[in-house]
Amino acid sequence: MFDTTIRYFCEVARLGSIRRAAESLNLATSALSRQMANLEATLGTPLFERHARGVHLTEAGRLFHDHARATMLDLERVRGEIDALAGRHRGHIRVCTVEGLIGDLVPDAVADFRSRMPDVTLSVLTDGTVGVVRAVADDAVDVGFAFHPRPHRDVEVYQEAVQPLHAVMAPDAGFRLPDRPRLRDLVDLPLIIPPDSSYGVRQLIDGVARADSLALRPVLTSDSITGLREMAARGLGVTLLPLPSVHKDVRAGRLRAVPLADANLRDARVGILVRRGRILPPATRAFLSRAGLLLAESSSTPMP
Repeated sequence: MFDTTIRYFCEVARLGSIRRAAESLNLATSALSRQMANLEATLGTPLFERHARGVHLTEAGRLFHDHARATMLDLERVRGEIDALAGRHRGHIRVCTVEGLIGDLVPDAVADFRSRMPDVTLSVLTDGTVGVVRAVADDAVDVGFAFHPRPHRDVEVYQEAVQPLHAVMAPDAGFRLPDRPRLRDLVDLPLIIPPDSSYGVRQLIDGVARADSLALRPVLTSDSITGLREMAARGLGVTLLPLPSVHKDVRAGRLRAVPLADANLRDARVGILVRRGRILPPATRAFLSRAGLLLAESSSTPMP
């Protein structure tokens, strides 16, 4: 079927290599190469520029890729609608989330959804906030979970909830802080923060630092939320994270979390993202509904 050829084409375009795409699709490289050559012959134009390291889309290839991606998504949605008419719930949902939500909110949403629709499969990837937004905008995933994402013309916030940043440290770290500290109260402490602004947490921290003319001198940086949390638990310094990233450790007594007073840090948000204008399959809409309910509950549940 032509949709199979389109799927193969999209995989070659995604990986930039016929060989790697063939491995991903469990096909012989020669068979996939013939499929792509036949597609180009049918369309009467080259879709790929071939070179030693792989392939690049030509201008015609980019145009066809836009069409192919939309066709695949529409076909997926229609199949889902047909299944729903027959009382079946099948399909696959692709999720991309910031790491800070992988220990609680996202697994809870997946478990809750799977208990209701066990025949629907999911894949969950992690990235920084910028990467999550890009994946949603490019239709590489169906649903994104991001911390304080910046607006994007192709991305819509399905639902969001306030998740303030907290100063997080070991209970016995001995750092003296006001009851409601501001970022300026932390700059002389050993700070442990993400390395750059591709992370929503770091975007917020840097924004407050610029507004207050603060010089940040982190003693440790890590691109892993787990790394930030564990280094803080070992008394190496203070990190800044939303409660969903640390609440289990706070409840267990491994960490202490102190809410921050800076307005921008107090009003930080977690957002569930979808591509603007895309009509999602029924199963994906059902997952969004359950995830949205859990997000709302997480923002309204006080920390003991």
